[in-house]
Amino acid sequence: EKLAGYLQEEREHRFPYFTAAVAFDLGLALRARHISWSASSGPRNPVVISITTFSGAVLFQCVAGGDPPDAADLGTWALAKSNTCRRFGHSSAFVECRFLATGKRASEFGLDWPEYVAVGGGAQFTTLLANAPASPLGAIAVAGLSHNDDHRLIIETLAVFI
Repeated sequence: EKLAGYLQEEREHRFPYFTAAVAFDLGLALRARHISWSASSGPRNPVVISITTFSGAVLFQCVAGGDPPDAADLGTWALAKSNTCRRFGHSSAFVECRFLATGKRASEFGLDWPEYVAVGGGAQFTTLLANAPASPLGAIAVAGLSHNDDHRLIIETLAVFI
């Protein structure tokens, strides 16, 4: 049931086109939503927001809700989530859920930290175009909240942004 939900999110949140300018605007929207969440429910942890292409180009990256020293390891988490998405073509939340459903471990697929991480609700989302559903372009990663909230931040932002 959860796997189907993650796949539905991927089908619903596709971009009509994707450029560096779209990535920048999306990054700012993610940052604003995180700051809004913090203002409405008290201080939250800082997050790293990263939007990359599958070829490795960083289109957007920032620390939101704190200072860079507060987020020292979060860039590693964001990169590991992006690598997992690149490897499997799905959100890291989907990948973790699939592992749990099949009884497999990430290490069985060579997904070793710090290069990869498949975490619950992982804030990872494959960037797909509406007219090219089989061609993922990159990944959006958020690291710093609970893994479920990282994922939710992306999904809620995409629902409004797209």
